[in-house]
Amino acid sequence: MLSINVILIITVCVLAIIFFAFIAKQKSMMANLAEKLKLQESLLNEQSQTLSYIEQQLSSLSEVERAHFDETNEVTKQLEHRISTLKQHIASMDEQLLSIQQQSSEDKFYSRALKLAKKGADVDEIVQECEIPRAEAEMLLSVHQQKK
Repeated sequence: MLSINVILIITVCVLAIIFFAFIAKQKSMMANLAEKLKLQESLLNEQSQTLSYIEQQLSSLSEVERAHFDETNEVTKQLEHRISTLKQHIASMDEQLLSIQQQSSEDKFYSRALKLAKKGADVDEIVQECEIPRAEAEMLLSVHQQKK
């Protein structure tokens, strides 16, 4: 019986050693997992801080871009107003130019008529050459003759 007891004690001792080795390995694995968990938490915290920094930078950039957009809109409105004003001014100048051109062509006829009158042309010749009404040619001749 002694030998069965010795075998039983040896078996129990071997099982105890195996059990303690298993427990030690489990503790080692748990410590390793705890270390990995701390590392993951540290990385997560770091990424969270980075994300917060990026969000702040985006918010700041967004405000800057909004200010640039508002400024650009204001400049655009001012330029549109200036363009509109310039278009109106150009239209007015075009009308004035057309009026001056029309007067200029009429002035040429009267200038030519006056030259003809100074050279001694008669009313019919002035009317025919300058294409002005007869009454105006007569009046031009009478004014020219009074100046003599």
